[in-house]
Amino acid sequence: VCSSDPDFSDVSAGHKHAAFIQYAKDLGIVSGDAGKTTFRPDASINRAEAAKIANQIIEIFNLNN
Repeated sequence: VCSSDPDFSDVSAGHKHAAFIQYAKDLGIVSGDAGKTTFRPDASINRAEAAKIANQIIEIFNLNN
């Protein structure tokens, strides 16, 4: 599903969620930290980040119809 080398410098290929993070990035659901190559895979997300992810999923999978 994803390459063995994640696009984010702080997500190692061995991270337990690396494949899912890479897949979400490949689909355009997540983009990581603005202006950086980091994702902070073990950090909590805030409401704005959760809303953006939900909005991306709705748009990508055309769930608003």
